[in-house]
Amino acid sequence: MAEQGHLYLVGEASDDEVLEGAGINRARGLVTAVDSDADNMYVVLSARTLNPSLQIVARANLDTSIRKLRKAGADQVISPYGIGGKKMAALLVKPVVSDYLDVVTGGGQLEFRLEEFTLNNTCEAVGRTIGDLEIRRQTGATILGVKNAASGVFDTNPSPDHKLRVDDALIAIGTPENIAGLEELFACSLPPAKGGDYGVID
Repeated sequence: MAEQGHLYLVGEASDDEVLEGAGINRARGLVTAVDSDADNMYVVLSARTLNPSLQIVARANLDTSIRKLRKAGADQVISPYGIGGKKMAALLVKPVVSDYLDVVTGGGQLEFRLEEFTLNNTCEAVGRTIGDLEIRRQTGATILGVKNAASGVFDTNPSPDHKLRVDDALIAIGTPENIAGLEELFACSLPPAKGGDYGVID
């Protein structure tokens, strides 16, 4: 890592002093991917105590550990073995669907991106409908879903009449060029990010 110019820190990931040295107090997010579920749980507990607003994603080897990691403070828990098993089953019984998902998630020759946008009160798109914006014609991107800020409910198939509101979160798919066009169409003045970078503990 030193040869490639990456920042790194050697130490026990669940140690408060090590986490503080890594910038846990100013971090926005943390990924803990230690081999042991028990060690991941200690990292989650320590990180959550030091930074209550931190977004934490944890790895779980066993399904029985998922609930425990969530109770410890993880916002999301990922099981690589579970994901791998579902992928293998999909390749066997739904190969065309699997190929399609590979394409739209960047695994094929075309580069597609899934992007998340949260609208603030500076966005010109606020108060207008998806149909008014002509998003697909203007940018080539497609809006897959809208999460209502007030209710927290996802509209997974928003209609052209769907009116966008402040703090709504939009999920869009498109090429990098499409997504750049969508950012320009929304015309939001985004405040500087609070805190530091996301870290990976492995």
